[in-house]
Amino acid sequence: MKKLKKTLQCLALLFAAAVPALAQDSTTRFIVGYAPGGGNDLSARIVAEALGKATGRPFIVENKPGASGQLAAEFVVRAKPDGLTLLATGNSAVSMAAAIYPKLSYDPIKDLVPVAVIADYPQLVLIVAADHPAKTFAEFVSWTKANPEKSNYAAVAPAYTIPTEQLKLAAGLEAQAVSYKSSSEALVGVLNGQISFLLGDHNTTLPTVESGQTRALLVTGVDRIAALPDVQSAGELGYTQVKSSLWTGIFAPPGTTAEQAREIAGLITAALNEAGVRQKLHQIGVEPGRLVTGQFGTQIATEVESLRAVVKAAGLKFE
Repeated sequence: MKKLKKTLQCLALLFAAAVPALAQDSTTRFIVGYAPGGGNDLSARIVAEALGKATGRPFIVENKPGASGQLAAEFVVRAKPDGLTLLATGNSAVSMAAAIYPKLSYDPIKDLVPVAVIADYPQLVLIVAADHPAKTFAEFVSWTKANPEKSNYAAVAPAYTIPTEQLKLAAGLEAQAVSYKSSSEALVGVLNGQISFLLGDHNTTLPTVESGQTRALLVTGVDRIAALPDVQSAGELGYTQVKSSLWTGIFAPPGTTAEQAREIAGLITAALNEAGVRQKLHQIGVEPGRLVTGQFGTQIATEVESLRAVVKAAGLKFE
């Protein structure tokens, strides 16, 4: 523990030397493009707190929700490349935005400098309200076909909309999309009966399943998950194409040098290796990230091509 703290402090000194603007009293902001309470927000806060303690400098989270994270991305793209304004966002504002939106005010690939993945998300979970008549996924598909005018789902961001639409195509599920700004708001929609179902991350869905407020009917991916051993996976039902690869990543403004990005990534990697940080991330249902800088950029490029293929095959259109 002491060795790790010393490593973090050394990295902080190196980072300050590489970026002169980082004075001891400077504040680094993680700009989060989503409302408080979601996975992106919580993981950013965990890492920001760890970095603040390790470096002796303030790291804060500032929420700028809207347009699936694009408003926050636009804000960071216009920021100075001084290491004091960083974007903490998910796929929606980066790889998905590049793949599905023909007109953006920024180029997600050219204008944002990949620094590090701070959180990887396991499979998504499909939940319905606890009083919903469907007890299994097969029953739910039948219910949507019998009640197409009532069946709808929460469209929080393309990161959730695309796998939901994949599931609709694969299973023959009927449902209309209803837009929500955040997963936490969408969850309220499920609980009060405005929304039939939600395909969400563990942090959003599992607490309400465990409390009995909602019922889990399916998890994406090939295998079942340990937290929901009795819930079928899409893979075992034959829907192998329904999968998700979600993350929360840190990005720097354009003009940030490769050296600066590596220094920030070093700080973040050291923080993610701290046992306390890893425990907190696990508590919100995510895995600590592993990819940094160039590796992260390569993954994003691969995702863009894959997503474009899925959107074309499904006939999806995003404005």
